[in-house]
Amino acid sequence: MMSPKQTAWDERFSLVASSIGEGKLSEAATFAQRMVEEAFAEVDVLAVAPMEEILGFLDEVVRLLVSQRAWQEVDRLLTGVLAHLPQSVRDEDRAYLEYHAGVAAVMMKEFSRARSLLQEAWTAAEIAGDPELASLALRVLGQADFEEGRLDEASELTELAWTVNPVASALCHLGLINLAAGDHAAARKAYEECVARFGGLPLASQEGLASRLRALEAAGLGEKELAYFYGLLSNSGAKARGETAGAKPTGTG
Repeated sequence: MMSPKQTAWDERFSLVASSIGEGKLSEAATFAQRMVEEAFAEVDVLAVAPMEEILGFLDEVVRLLVSQRAWQEVDRLLTGVLAHLPQSVRDEDRAYLEYHAGVAAVMMKEFSRARSLLQEAWTAAEIAGDPELASLALRVLGQADFEEGRLDEASELTELAWTVNPVASALCHLGLINLAAGDHAAARKAYEECVARFGGLPLASQEGLASRLRALEAAGLGEKELAYFYGLLSNSGAKARGETAGAKPTGTG
């Protein structure tokens, strides 16, 4: 049976979800921010509303707003929450909030502020011993540099992200940066290593590569290079479709 406090947070989330479903994104973010800040302001916050319940509510709200690509609302919500975050919050929870605030700032093209948030998230994740979150923060830091055309810095950060947590998406992002920089040999190496290690490209990485190839095709990239990368994309797409067809539903969405 859920505790009364848990039920209260569930009810609050239902109100937020309903507002978001009606397109009232700003209203939903404002309500969620007020609920969290009021809970933080309680004299004995851990007794009145256990931290994990507050952060669980916040996590659900952030995920829902991100699914709507409501970056301004994510930014406003998390900026307010981070300003009132109790010192007792764990490093990994602080890193998670800073990471999502940093992602929102990148999406809003506020790169200087994004770097500050993501560097803090990276540091907190390292202290907490969370390589997955540390790697994510590094990759989005690299994305901020990539967006501003600082390709050398983007490559260095993405290579570091790969070192911290060697996952397929980090390797593919490195390939994408190399493509943008015109280093097609390095891009091939990154993508081929991804295929060799992981059997193909993740779906999100396929979409990123397809978008980059369309731009390169319009810019006049040679047919041989285009054929190679489109072939890689085609093979990975077929594999992804096969895996999807054979996959069992997990119920996680």
